[in-house]
Amino acid sequence: VVNACDDLVADISNFCYAELPRMARQQGIPVLMYGHGGDELFCGYPWLQNAVDKEIAFQSTYNESKITSNTRPEIGYEALQSYIKTGDAPRIVQHIQIPLDFPDAQKNLDLVTTQHYKSKLMEQGHLSDPNWPCYYNGQLISPHLINSALISETYLRSNSIVQADRLCMRYSVESRLPLLDYKLVETVAAIMKKWGTDRSFDKTLWRSAMAKDIPEFVRQRSKAPFRPPVSSWFTVISRSYGPYLIDGELARRQILTPEALKLLSTRTSEHKVSMPMFFRAIVLEMWFRTLRKN
Repeated sequence: VVNACDDLVADISNFCYAELPRMARQQGIPVLMYGHGGDELFCGYPWLQNAVDKEIAFQSTYNESKITSNTRPEIGYEALQSYIKTGDAPRIVQHIQIPLDFPDAQKNLDLVTTQHYKSKLMEQGHLSDPNWPCYYNGQLISPHLINSALISETYLRSNSIVQADRLCMRYSVESRLPLLDYKLVETVAAIMKKWGTDRSFDKTLWRSAMAKDIPEFVRQRSKAPFRPPVSSWFTVISRSYGPYLIDGELARRQILTPEALKLLSTRTSEHKVSMPMFFRAIVLEMWFRTLRKN
């Protein structure tokens, strides 16, 4: 699965996305249509809607006259980076419950990574703060737009699109993502700008627009959350592939310290972490090995 993804995607849903086109090919189905982008564009994720609500509440009390290049409100990626560095969740991301491994890794960077690798990161600017705009011409950007842009530029692009595209190609199945048509995205972005701080922006708009094309029982169907037996999956993955970390590519390339690799090789679960560090390390290790093999 790691080899089929081609890009680095440490996401437990990879196995589901790999199984779907395999079953489709067995059934003689040559094309799969995905709904990627629907949640990102129309605040389909509950935690994304919560992010918008909190931002709306903040903007309603924020004095826009104070916005300058030196006094930027803590919004979007800027707040996310603050949380990664300090472990203290700022206003905009308190509700998101970002996995604990990010701030832990940032705090223990010197203990987890080798000095050789850290110096490379610093040379290439990977440890510097990204610049995520939160206002334009002195006006705060629409809460809906900035949160949609944040998740689209990160998770949607780096995980979801890669999964749909590469894992379908593994079984010669074509994947189509109609909700990512640029005309639709531009239209929704324009609506977001005009929507302002109205909390009612959600999938109701999309359901209404598709009323003539999609049956009502489909449009009104409740969102089914992704609930695989993650804990048991992680346990099996750790037992099967954890030993590869001890003397593998991450060690040979001096990316992680021997102490960190020994610890990660024996981990089976981490409290409140959706994608634990040991799983990410294993995916990175196997990715390096596929590169060397190919």
